[in-house]
Amino acid sequence: MKIFGIPVSSGITMNNIYKLTNHEIVVTNDLITNIDEEINKFHNALSIATSEIEVLRGKASKSTILKDLEIFTSHKLIVNDPLIIKEVEELISLKSFNAALAYKTSVDKYILKFNSMKNEYMKERSIDILDVYLRVVGKLTDNHVKSELLMNKESILVIEELTPSLVLSLNPKLVKGIILKNGGKTSHSSLMIKNLGIPLIIGVKDEFNSLLNGDYIIMDGESGLIISSPTSDEIFEYINNLNKIKKEKEMLSKLINKDTVTSDGFKLELLANINSDIEVETALKNGAEGIGLLRTEYMYLDVDKFPTEEELFSAYKKVLDGFPNSKVIIRTFDIGADKIPKYLKLENQDNLRGLPLALSNEKVFKTQIKALLRANTHGNLSIMFPMVGSLLNLKKALILVDNCKNELNRFISVNEKYRLGIMVEEKVVVESINDYASVVDFFSIGTNDLLQSMYNIDRYSIRDIENKQCLNENFLNTIKSIIDASKDAGITTSMCGEMACDYEAIPALIKFGINSLSVSPKSILEIRNLISKISKL
Repeated sequence: MKIFGIPVSSGITMNNIYKLTNHEIVVTNDLITNIDEEINKFHNALSIATSEIEVLRGKASKSTILKDLEIFTSHKLIVNDPLIIKEVEELISLKSFNAALAYKTSVDKYILKFNSMKNEYMKERSIDILDVYLRVVGKLTDNHVKSELLMNKESILVIEELTPSLVLSLNPKLVKGIILKNGGKTSHSSLMIKNLGIPLIIGVKDEFNSLLNGDYIIMDGESGLIISSPTSDEIFEYINNLNKIKKEKEMLSKLINKDTVTSDGFKLELLANINSDIEVETALKNGAEGIGLLRTEYMYLDVDKFPTEEELFSAYKKVLDGFPNSKVIIRTFDIGADKIPKYLKLENQDNLRGLPLALSNEKVFKTQIKALLRANTHGNLSIMFPMVGSLLNLKKALILVDNCKNELNRFISVNEKYRLGIMVEEKVVVESINDYASVVDFFSIGTNDLLQSMYNIDRYSIRDIENKQCLNENFLNTIKSIIDASKDAGITTSMCGEMACDYEAIPALIKFGINSLSVSPKSILEIRNLISKISKL
């Protein structure tokens, strides 16, 4: 039987299922009479849960693979969330709820809120709240949730949901693959599993019950295919596939330290898109020639206070240290629209996005710019502004950067060899592209948002094979006009949207004279190989 899920972490594996049932904690509706005693009981549970999470954070920090994810720091914030604590205390005091019921009532509301969000990144944070909830309510009901997986042989783990706490207990030598009924691509659990290099398929909802403990299956983390009780022919086919993948990886690995050059000698840069400094190593291992996009907003989404200049400097420094002699493009925070901080509140965040939002929060913005300028002593920095909105906004940002540089130069020597550029991702910018080209050092085309802006396309479904709008002649002409404008102005153009790794679009981009492409690290070697077979002329 063939079952299809959503591929998250690649890899093909064949083994028996180890199926684990998620433990449910029963919370009664019993009312209490001693309010002070129940509130003390609640705070005691929070204290114990905080201590346990600190132990987990210490364990994660000792892992070279997981140490920088800071997941359990986020869990500590959730445990001690003042809004939840206040609500629980009020439910105990005013409605005589028992502590477990009060906590469940409050937390359920937040889980529902996050699950209803359109932004997948924020939606998937609900699993972190669930993880903390199970830990706390377990203390309140003396019904402790299993905090580790006891496996004694190699298996494929099948479970409805997997919390970060359980992921931390996994033995990668025994867990050969993971299949989840639910889960999300960018959840903390998924990120941890990907970092551990374990194949992962999520979203196996309808056929989940047909995956039985002990069954022998094949799982393909690249395509999302699961074959239950495979035939000998299917096993043989996948063994052959594994051998082919191994040979292909060996062939591609020879391109890691090679330049990206077309068959007729045209050279371009192949850069990496990353979300944080911990992905630098992955980019290097996959042969990136630099960083074409560091998304900085993720340092703002899961914290309860704005990152300090020192914290930002440390993160940016790590990226620049990883590529000291190469191009590193760091985008200023692109917050707004579907990327809203969980705890922080920015002025106008419900109405503005990208650069306009940053300019309306000048203190926060200047903190980031100063951290970036300080970090430039460690490499070759390019600062990029997202969703600029207007030429006036851009000019304000350029002045702000200059002011930050002058303020810093009073105390330290700033490396002034940095470049300033913009994301070209709005129709209004394209319509005046020559004006923008005259005041910046580079363009980077964000095709996801540009397609949405020009054609009102859902940015999350533009990769649909049946809807290849990026190959639309009008859109290709738009891309060419942007590149031509940059050439006329003597500046460079990169591309960091999904189109940059579209095999059908790449030949056209090369003919247009694109200077660089920025893609996910795992795509770099395959695209370098493709480009080596393409002629520019």
